[in-house]
Parts: sequence; C-alpha cells; structure tokens
Amino acid sequence: MDVAKFKYLSNLMSYTGFCLNPKEILLIENSLIILKHEQKFEKIFFWGKILTTTSHDYYIAFGYKKDCLRDRRFFYSQDAIEWNLLQKPEQSVIKTTLMCNEMFQGDPGLVLDVKMPPKFIAEDDLIIQGHERVINKLKEEQRLACIVKLISDSAMLVPRGALYNPVNGIVTFNPTFTGLNRHEAIELKNYQIYREPVMKYNYNLLKRQNYNYSTDFLDTLDAIIPVNKSFSITWERDKEIVVLRLLHWLGATFLHEINEPWHMFSYMGDGKLNHDVLFMTSNM
Repeated sequence: MDVAKFKYLSNLMSYTGFCLNPKEILLIENSLIILKHEQKFEKIFFWGKILTTTSHDYYIAFGYKKDCLRDRRFFYSQDAIEWNLLQKPEQSVIKTTLMCNEMFQGDPGLVLDVKMPPKFIAEDDLIIQGHERVINKLKEEQRLACIVKLISDSAMLVPRGALYNPVNGIVTFNPTFTGLNRHEAIELKNYQIYREPVMKYNYNLLKRQNYNYSTDFLDTLDAIIPVNKSFSITWERDKEIVVLRLLHWLGATFLHEINEPWHMFSYMGDGKLNHDVLFMTSNM
C-alpha cells in the first residue's frame, strides 16, 4: 500500500474485509513519511499488520532506494510511530519458524523453544534409526522477519505491467501502467509475484504469445501449487475492483481497480501458514 496514496487506498482496503481505524491511518501515514525521508527512500509502503495475543501488534512496512525488487528493506513497529529494521532471515531460522505453531506474543525479545522433527538415517543394513528431536531457540523478532519474508514471497502481488525491467536491470514501477481491463483482471496469469523470479525465463516466455521480458520477467500466479486453487478472486461490481485472497496465508489480500493504476497488497492475520489448503480445495 503506497503511502503516497495512503488515504485513498486505506478506504479501498475495506473491500478486502479488513480495515484500519482512523487513529492507525493517521499515525502510520505520518510516521512512514518521516521514515521515508530519514532512509532516503524512493517509495515506502505499508505492508500490513501481524496480530499477537496482546495489544502490541506488529505493523510492517518496507521501502526501497533504487531497485524496487532487490533493494527492499522491511521495518516493524508496535506503536505505528517508531520503526525498527527487520534483518534478513537465514535459511536455518526459516526452517525453525515453519515448525513453530505458537501465536505471536508481542514481545520482540521473547525466546521460544521449538521442537524440530526427528532425523532418520538409513544404515547399511537398511535399518532406519531415528534420532531424538532437537530443540532450537527462536527469538520472536527473528520469527517475525521470517514470516514477513515467507508471506511476501508467496502472496505479495503486482498486476502485469506494473513493474518495469529496463536494460540496466534496475527494476522500477512503470509510470505508464494504466491498469488491467475486465478481461485481463480475471486471469491469474496477469498477476505477478512481487519477488525475484525462481522460474527460468523461458518458462514464462512459453506461456504467452505476447511475451515482453521488460514486463513479464516475474513469476505468475497460475504456477502456484495447487494450480488455480491457491487464490480466490472476487469481483466488486459497484466500484470495478478485483480482490484476490491467498489461501496459504489467510489474511493476505490483493486489490486492483479496473482500468486504473491503483493496486495494493495487505496482510492482516496471525502469521500462521494454512496447512489445510489441499483439503479445502479438494472438491473445487
């Protein structure tokens, strides 16, 4: 949610089923404008809110200086005034985070004991031996950084054409983007994941006839497993708005206004991965 259009986008946010109260809107907008100037960002965005068992929820924001894809820096706040930098998580910490099912407690310094799954080793005589479960320490601030990365890599979206990759490789937001039309807005292949692509470029190249690498360099939603069942699409006809909801992370929503450049991603949830997606969509 671009802070430069925060009031307008926060009003559209009600179509996703979530909203911020007037006090939160005022505090977040003003504090992020200050943070943008302090960090010398080109743009700054409100990412969402991760709920805790206390009143100290985590507000998340990110900004960038030049490259809007690779130079993103994430911040968190519990009062929507003071913002702290989230460090990039290590892969080992991400694995520990995926095994933690506790609710966030609202204390960044809290350390949790997380039981890891036992390791099984096959000996030469084909006897499989299991080892005791290892207990890893996980700080809540580290867990927060991991959850933000996991959700961002799975659910943060942009419409096709919203990002532009020029010859110099510095990805920027496309100033000429005018939005998707009605026909394009209902197709998952016209929504891209806002992260560095993991698929080979020729995979996306072969999927569409009008391929343009400067705008089609990102992975698209139609490749997420389960295919065509990971997102739900809702059409709000009274204002020509399309709302996408990710089923893997309940509370992750994306909104786009038809034939307009406005689009926004937001997350409002407890930061827990939904492991029941395959059961929920088995009859779809």
